[in-house]
Amino acid sequence: MLKDCIDIFKENLEKKTDAYVIDHHIPKDGTYLLIKKTPRGFEPGVPFDIRYDKKSKSLIGSDNTQFRYICYLDYYSKLIEMNKPIDTGKVIHSNNFLSYAFKKESLKTGKLNEESIKRYNQILRDPKQKYKKAKAKALYCEAEQTLGEINASLLQEIEEWMLEHIFSLEVDLEKKDYLKLFFVLEDEKETKELYQKESMRYIIPNIYNNNDFNQSIDGEIYGLPNNNMGMNTKKPYLANRKRGGMELPYMLNQEEVLLQSQFFDYLMSLASERKYDIYFDIEDRKIIGLRAGENVGQPVTGYYMRIAKEKNEAKIVDFKNVVSCSPNLDQPFLYKVFFKTGEENTDAGKTIRKGNRLEELIDEILFNKCLQSNYFTAPENLLITDGVLANQLLASRDRIHSWLHTNNGTDVSALMEQVSKALIQNSIKNGYLKKAKKQMNLRWSLREYFAQTNEMEELMESKEQKLKKYISTKSGEWDFEDDEEYYFAIGQILSYLISKSKAAKKPLSLGYNILTMKNNEKIKKDLRRLAKKYGYAMEQNQEKGFQRLLSKALQYAPESPVNENMTYAGFLADSIFKKK
Repeated sequence: MLKDCIDIFKENLEKKTDAYVIDHHIPKDGTYLLIKKTPRGFEPGVPFDIRYDKKSKSLIGSDNTQFRYICYLDYYSKLIEMNKPIDTGKVIHSNNFLSYAFKKESLKTGKLNEESIKRYNQILRDPKQKYKKAKAKALYCEAEQTLGEINASLLQEIEEWMLEHIFSLEVDLEKKDYLKLFFVLEDEKETKELYQKESMRYIIPNIYNNNDFNQSIDGEIYGLPNNNMGMNTKKPYLANRKRGGMELPYMLNQEEVLLQSQFFDYLMSLASERKYDIYFDIEDRKIIGLRAGENVGQPVTGYYMRIAKEKNEAKIVDFKNVVSCSPNLDQPFLYKVFFKTGEENTDAGKTIRKGNRLEELIDEILFNKCLQSNYFTAPENLLITDGVLANQLLASRDRIHSWLHTNNGTDVSALMEQVSKALIQNSIKNGYLKKAKKQMNLRWSLREYFAQTNEMEELMESKEQKLKKYISTKSGEWDFEDDEEYYFAIGQILSYLISKSKAAKKPLSLGYNILTMKNNEKIKKDLRRLAKKYGYAMEQNQEKGFQRLLSKALQYAPESPVNENMTYAGFLADSIFKKK
């Protein structure tokens, strides 16, 4: 699967060259400065900041004329990871003599000093002293044969400039981000070629996870790639026990491992842009990165990948096959208002055709806007204090995500019934009646959507009309037509009794206790108790309709088990006793 994705990436990379990766590269937050080599010496330009603004969700500094140039230089100056630095003191976080990247705090506190600058350059003058092990040294020597020796005189000039000017550079050091200096030539093309060459001098000996694992096969070096991989005692499951003395899970040659490294650089760039949902279309040979709430825009057959931004690389969190995954729903979804909340609802009566819009509705109404942001959050990191909401989210998020993001809706209808029921109960228990009504509206709208019927709308109208007719009938010569009608009446009676409470906040928890009962006799017993409790608030002449319905309900013997769907419907619907 991963190889198929890398093949699509390779095709796009060959068409667009390294710009395909670099155009997506986002430098880390910090202050950036170009220092140009001229006949008069090195001349620093005007420093500017690059920073991602979380409030406006925009990249500050991207409108600067030097931004794209900086992105190129920064990409070819970055370390593979902090455990593979040039500077053994890990103060300077760049990989070649042309660039210096360090935390502003290091300059402010004196960690960046003459010693660290000289230490950094000493290794760059003679990299062989860094790569002392035979396999690492062999890789570097191979790189040096291709790239040539380092430009020692230019390195010396840059080092002298740094030692003379860095400690008096006028830059705001208060922010806890980076200061990055890039030494450039007057010719931009020549500068880019030099940066790329010096970057490869660092990458080739460091590209593999651990050079000790490298093997020479038919004169070509193969090793374990570094991306999302680590062979240590904490991960014994990665070892391939069937390969004899060589237990690596898989091995790549130098060309393959460099390509995979670029692929993960590309993923990291997408993650920096907050594009965590990635689709690989094997038919159109496209890679589509999406932010939360964005739509894929076209049917996709291939792979879905969920990534997360870690300190040094993009982590693959989820990986699935997708077949004809469309941005459109299989059927249009209609959000109906069965239970009025007294608030205007802009979605009521609207036909929803896009999966991302339905996802937003489910997220907002059922999950209190906690679903989309927590699809892949580790359970221990969930910042949700409501235990029921947290448990239902954990129990359902994988299948909801598969349904809406990979077109795999296996048994999602039954899942939504189960989850919505638990969340509605929770809202009632906590006293959130309006919220429960909205959730019930969505529950029933989803039920009609999956069944492709209008049964709930017709059912509600039928039961309400029948009950209104019953309570207005003075004679007692009527009975419930069926159990559904009875259970709807139970919900209406319960809601009406609770409304008679004189408490400032209606005790909806009473409703929750009765609504979740499975025994009819217990339900009737509790209704009698509530009728006695709130009898003082009822006037004999004005409550005859209610008394008729309560009397019939207490006498009726249902044949079927408690129909929670209808009791909830009766409880959340407008009261028939308050209507003329």
